[in-house]
Amino acid sequence: AGGATVLAAVIAALGLVLTFTHPVATGYAAITLVAVYMVALGAWAAIALENWYLGIVAVIVVLVQLWTLFMFYRYKRMASLLLKTVRHVATAANHRGLWAVAAVNVVVMAAWTGVFAALLPGVFSFWRGAGATYALYVHSLFTYIWVTEVIANTAFVTVAGSVGAWYFGVASDAPTRASARRALTYSFGAICFGSLLVAVLETLRRVLNSMRHSRRGIAAVLAIIAMILLVVIEALLRFFNKNVFVIVALYGDSYCQAAKKAKALLHTNAFSLVMQHNVVTSIISAVFLVAAATCGVGAYLLSAHVLFTGDDQFTHVVLTTAVCTGVGGFVVASAFTIADAGATTLLIAFLLAPHQLRATDPTRFEQYRLAMPEAVPALAASSNV
Repeated sequence: AGGATVLAAVIAALGLVLTFTHPVATGYAAITLVAVYMVALGAWAAIALENWYLGIVAVIVVLVQLWTLFMFYRYKRMASLLLKTVRHVATAANHRGLWAVAAVNVVVMAAWTGVFAALLPGVFSFWRGAGATYALYVHSLFTYIWVTEVIANTAFVTVAGSVGAWYFGVASDAPTRASARRALTYSFGAICFGSLLVAVLETLRRVLNSMRHSRRGIAAVLAIIAMILLVVIEALLRFFNKNVFVIVALYGDSYCQAAKKAKALLHTNAFSLVMQHNVVTSIISAVFLVAAATCGVGAYLLSAHVLFTGDDQFTHVVLTTAVCTGVGGFVVASAFTIADAGATTLLIAFLLAPHQLRATDPTRFEQYRLAMPEAVPALAASSNV
């Protein structure tokens, strides 16, 4: 696991360097890679596994990726400016705590997963009977997902608050520390509530998936339709939550107050917000795939041919490969929280309060204005408020 962590950190660092220095080329490559991967996964799921649920989900993702690829030419300039601004903020002396947030996120996530995995067998040993065991399975699944979402979203809000402090010109020697304090106190309720909504949907989807194999005929078809709907709703909720959490970090609103502002913002700027989400998510997914595959293959080769022999070799190899693959994913997702939360924060702050960027960095303000000519009327209106 230690080697996988180092390897994933190197891959994440290279991915961030490419993202910050060549955002347009990286965006095109990432969108294409994810689309190709999902085509292969969908074909394999439908033909080899006869898993129509996974095949249909893959088709939906491919269609979204193709739309993003086709429309990226309209948004690539703004995407480039946002990511380069994030690099500028993250390398500033008083904002280097952002990298500590990414590192702490990996440690906390790994610790939570390890503690959960260690305690789960003991918890199940106290219960007997199919009904009790299944209820405990659902409860444990929900608990793990909810806490995992809370950890990730706390890091997201912390980064958003720190980048927001730069945008609004807040004078502070430790803006990231101040943002973390707010995220863990005043904004923690909003983080937990938004995470709860996602956890409920994901738990329902996973429970339905576990029940799907025992259903036949029309029941199986209805289960597949329900799971596909849950996948779509969950994806939309995650996207909406991202915008809500940025507003929570910027203004300290409750979840409901921030949700109203996010809804109004989406009504007038849906294209920019959706493209920003799709582009950065595609980059994260592409680097995630590279890191997970590299760590997984490396762990398999090392464990199968060097570390383990004997009767338990298969079990050890599978567990080692799974753990190292998961570690690779954790590290990449945590590292890219800076790019994801930072770029989303800059875009939303610019849409809500463009005049603040004019005061903080007039040169970047002019670049943003030229990159989003459709926002010029909104800029003029906001400056008169």
